[in-house]
Amino acid sequence: MAENKTHYCLVKPPDDSACFQVGETCNGEELNFCLNFLHCFCFFKFDAQNQYFIVCPEVSIEKNQKDGRLLKSKKTKILEKWDEKKVLTSITTEMCLALINTNWIEMCCIPCLNEECCFEALKHHKNVLKHIPEKFLNEKMCSLAVELFPMSLQHVPRKFKTFAMCLGAIIKEVCSIEFVPEECSSIEMCQNAVEENINVFRFVSTSMITSHMCYYVVKRELWTLKYLPENFQLESIFLEAVGNHEMALHHIPKAVLTKKICLLAVEKWPFSLKKIPRQFLDEELLLLAVLSHKISFHCIPKNLLTKNVCLPAVEKWPDLLQFTPEKFKNKDICFSAVRTKGEMFEYVPLVLRSKELSVLAVNNDVNMFKFIKDSFKTEEMCVKAVQSNGLNIEFVPEDLKTETVCVEAVKNNDYVLHLIPECLVTESVYCEAVKKNTENFIIVPDHMKNDEMCLEAVSISIFYLKFVPGYLMTSEIRSLLECQ
Repeated sequence: MAENKTHYCLVKPPDDSACFQVGETCNGEELNFCLNFLHCFCFFKFDAQNQYFIVCPEVSIEKNQKDGRLLKSKKTKILEKWDEKKVLTSITTEMCLALINTNWIEMCCIPCLNEECCFEALKHHKNVLKHIPEKFLNEKMCSLAVELFPMSLQHVPRKFKTFAMCLGAIIKEVCSIEFVPEECSSIEMCQNAVEENINVFRFVSTSMITSHMCYYVVKRELWTLKYLPENFQLESIFLEAVGNHEMALHHIPKAVLTKKICLLAVEKWPFSLKKIPRQFLDEELLLLAVLSHKISFHCIPKNLLTKNVCLPAVEKWPDLLQFTPEKFKNKDICFSAVRTKGEMFEYVPLVLRSKELSVLAVNNDVNMFKFIKDSFKTEEMCVKAVQSNGLNIEFVPEDLKTETVCVEAVKNNDYVLHLIPECLVTESVYCEAVKKNTENFIIVPDHMKNDEMCLEAVSISIFYLKFVPGYLMTSEIRSLLECQ
């Protein structure tokens, strides 16, 4: 049975008059529970009325719900005066250790703090090192703190830091490398830390950075370029960065840019041209850019475009003919574009639209028929055009609108019946129109109707019977009516 002890309860009432209360004794088994609340005296603010208190299990202190005043129990003995010195001298090392074991308080608030208390605090509270007074700090205490909580390294005085302590901290928490002094570091330590967590590269001492480390970080993270030491701002390292990050060129100082870096950038990333200094924008670089990425063509300043850039660009990307300046469009570049993509004929200057090029365009894309000069059109070309799109009959010259052309146009799209001059609409044209859409039977003149056309319409719907002339009411139609 532990020895009975008297513990003190200090209450600061709302009226700022302090009283010192002595509770009845409590045994040692209740000591920890009692001291669990001891730190309230130091900095626990109860409410807006600034009521502070220390409690022990033998003293019952409650708040009055109406006015917030503290009420004492029958077991509480009140002294008329508060003897602060008596309270503090009554707190022993044993009580401080018990307090540390149960709750965290600021070390400066422990009245009888000593080295033993500091070691005990380190075992129970990971971030306590920064609160230990400097007079108690020693290498053993710091080593224990870092072993239990590696980030405590930031609070270890420089004179106590050792290579072993720093290495142990980094092994457990790599981010603690930020607080490792240069004399306690090593290249291998830093390399391993960076490979484990690349974000710590910014904390690595310049003297510990190697070319291998630089290649490693710039390949993986673009922001690391900002932390490259001046002696490692090399072309080969920047090439590694440009090869792996689209925005790398934005972070490389212009003073160290080389043509080789720029060539790799435009080959790898289409919008890099916008960040290339003017002195590197020659034909070689521009050509590499547009041959690598079609969209790079739009990033080239107009005053830097040349025939030697445009022709290979259009050969690779025919669509670019529409963006090529007129002064660079010639027979070769136009043939190259139309040969690959017929629709580019639309962007060929009129003076270059030869018969040969026109035929090539229509063969590749019949929709280019409307852009061809009438003098280059043939009946065969017209037939092919309307077979692909009946509406192309609008662009067929009048002298080439033959029955064959009109019939083929209606076969493709019966709507073109309204685009064909009445004098060119024959019985064959109407027959194809009715086959395409029975509703066209209504607009066919009686003298253009025939047995086949009438039977076709009536077989679809009896509605069309009233549009059948009497002289075309054949036995087949009558039999069809009797069956219905």
